[in-house]
Amino acid sequence: MANPEHLEILKQGVELWNKSRIVHKEFEIDLLGANLGGANLDGADFSKVWLGYTIFAFLDLSTVKGLDNCVHQGASSLDTHTLLHSKNLPEVFLRGCGLPDNLIAYGN
Repeated sequence: MANPEHLEILKQGVELWNKSRIVHKEFEIDLLGANLGGANLDGADFSKVWLGYTIFAFLDLSTVKGLDNCVHQGASSLDTHTLLHSKNLPEVFLRGCGLPDNLIAYGN
């Protein structure tokens, strides 16, 4: 289950999210099982964020930073809208989310 405090910060906006990441570098950010459907993640820093069973739906992840070094604790869900609208998603992120090789190759 995602840390409710971390989700609340993210819901308040990317600017606050990124500032809190700078101030609290020592904390492990837990978004396990979070439903991020439709969230505004434009410019959010996801470096070292714990993911798994996380729902990425109706998003554009093109400007999300740190997707290449998230900590995947399990597979996550990415809908077709997110995959079609997100440009240059790191392969390591897609693999960590559990996408099969043929889908990763199709997107690249």
